Amino acid sequence: MNRLDDVRRSLRDRHAGIEPDALFADRVVARLPRPEGWTIAWAARRILPVSVALAMVLMVAALATSRSTNRTIASSSTSAIDRAQTGSDSLEWLLEGGEERR
Repeated sequence: MNRLDDVRRSLRDRHAGIEPDALFADRVVARLPRPEGWTIAWAARRILPVSVALAMVLMVAALATSRSTNRTIASSSTSAIDRAQTGSDSLEWLLEGGEERR
């Protein structure tokens, strides 16, 4: 412990006695470079709203497609089965797990 006390005393004796003013931290932060590239904030402000809007449009399209598919099935079940077998109803194929019907 003697050596530690000697080091502390030596450092205290060599202190310049200069204390930074209250705005020192603000000046340092102001001089730091600001990245203008890809950041999380950039993605949150630009990509997230577009993604939410796209999800809403796809949801409306899926609902509209399922309503028209239900009407078609109710009016003529044979044409719906033919469409499902030929693979033209991709939404139904996707909802069924992508398995081929035979």
